[in-house]
Amino acid sequence: MTLVDRLPPFFVASVGMVLLTAMDATVKSLSGRFSTAQIVFVRFLLIALIIGAMVVVARQNWPSPRRLTVHFGRAVLMLITSSTFFYALGRLPLADVFVLSLTSPIFIALFAALFLKEQVRPAVAVAILAGFAGVLVMVFGAGVRGAGAYEPLALTCALVSPVTYALGIVLLRAQTASEPVTVILATQALIVAALVSPAAAVTPVATTSNDLVAFAAVGVLGAVGHLAFGNGLKRMPAAKFAMIEYTGVIWAALLGFAFFNETPSATAWVGAALIVAACLIVVRNRASPPPPAADATSDDAAAAGQDQRA
Repeated sequence: MTLVDRLPPFFVASVGMVLLTAMDATVKSLSGRFSTAQIVFVRFLLIALIIGAMVVVARQNWPSPRRLTVHFGRAVLMLITSSTFFYALGRLPLADVFVLSLTSPIFIALFAALFLKEQVRPAVAVAILAGFAGVLVMVFGAGVRGAGAYEPLALTCALVSPVTYALGIVLLRAQTASEPVTVILATQALIVAALVSPAAAVTPVATTSNDLVAFAAVGVLGAVGHLAFGNGLKRMPAAKFAMIEYTGVIWAALLGFAFFNETPSATAWVGAALIVAACLIVVRNRASPPPPAADATSDDAAAAGQDQRA
């Protein structure tokens, strides 16, 4: 048992949530000078290097060739999800993007009903409608900007990100590999970095020392945040874990106000309340998913929930 495993899972996961929200704010600060592809490339390359070093030190086994197809599929979904999420971060208020990303449990429930034929309980059906109502309130209420409107492409990306994340969770849930979370994250991060590298090299930008520090912060905050998040997830019920994720709305609002002069409007908070309430209902009322494959580990379940920011 490690030192982290001795700490309360609620505390560990909460620290992970703060670190990941700080990573989002750092990505937003970089988006003015660097393209989304460049940010995604550096972010995943650093994740691969940092967590890959942990794999080497721990002498863990890398995936076998037959497992690379599964990892590649996940990596493609991670690339789409992260690229759309990061693009939206650079052009929309931080708290608004975070709240819209929280709609993923609603889409997971919807896709599970459509593709896995899971029964949708009445409470979940109401929650799905309430969640979409929250999105509409934010979109047509213009969220933080009040009198202004969202940039159409950025708004589309903010809405696509949780959809692709949810689709990946549903489609790949039965394909989890019997590998530690560090191996899964390092492998998929390396694949994403390789896939996005051609686009990242199209428009090279001169970097300053401050840029390098910010990129390093993105890598460290993301790596440590995801490991803490995963550690907490595997040691506590999903309903309690969801409560921690929703505290990110508070951190995002505080960071947006402190560093980007963003003040959430009343409609933003109303929409956020509808979405958070809907997601809590979904988490507490969804039918139990099928049991994992015999070779799956608890770490795999933790890794499966980290794609949106990974």
